[in-house]
Amino acid sequence: MSYWDHRKPVHRTRAVDTDEIGRTAAALLDELGAPDPLSAAYTLATFTLGSALTQPMAPSERAAPVDAEIAPRYARLHTEHPVDTDAVFRSGLTALTRTALTRDDTDGAGHGGARQGPR
Repeated sequence: MSYWDHRKPVHRTRAVDTDEIGRTAAALLDELGAPDPLSAAYTLATFTLGSALTQPMAPSERAAPVDAEIAPRYARLHTEHPVDTDAVFRSGLTALTRTALTRDDTDGAGHGGARQGPR
């Protein structure tokens, strides 16, 4: 059974070692030269777990009505958008990874705390 095929979100989080996601991401980002690999790893792990928990709700999001009088643009986009949770996940992960590899948040502004010394 694949990660996404687990019927309940809580089973998805049990299907992977959540600590291992962060450790592996931090090591890979450090090897790739990310300016702040630990904070980037936290960001990627949180995004991954959040995606796993919300993915099963995608079909009901599509069925939820949107009042076009209150939010006409959102209503149009909501109607036109194909529900492809895998594509949304890949797109988000790609964007976050690119940002993690190019942005220098050594002053702590991007993650709520200053770095405590040199690497």
